[in-house]
Amino acid sequence: MPSVREHLIFKALAALQEVREASVARPIEPTWPIRFCLAYLYSQSGGDRSPYDYFWREMGNVHPVSTDGGSYMRHMELGRALSSIMARLGFHDTARTAACLRKAHSAGAVDAFWAEVQKQLDDGRPMPTPRFKRG
Repeated sequence: MPSVREHLIFKALAALQEVREASVARPIEPTWPIRFCLAYLYSQSGGDRSPYDYFWREMGNVHPVSTDGGSYMRHMELGRALSSIMARLGFHDTARTAACLRKAHSAGAVDAFWAEVQKQLDDGRPMPTPRFKRG
């Protein structure tokens, strides 16, 4: 069963995933809830602020030279930032973790997400540093 800390990390990541999905339609305005999610995740990470700052900047980027209003670039750059944020937390962004974040409101999504992280740890995959410690 995920701890309170793990639930909060999952919820903050799921909120950022929702921002990423919404960024396809339009640039995202900065809000305090988004800032809080980024700040909380930063507080749980190894200390490099750059992916959090990058996410904050990119979510509102209109990419003026693009032909689609920046929707593709913004979506891709936010995905890159989200992967970097997960790496700073000490685990990898995989297809399974991404699917869990996209279905965050579904029953069992939190458990499935942390089961995937635990599988990464159990498999001995090369992990970003610092290595995530559960519990």
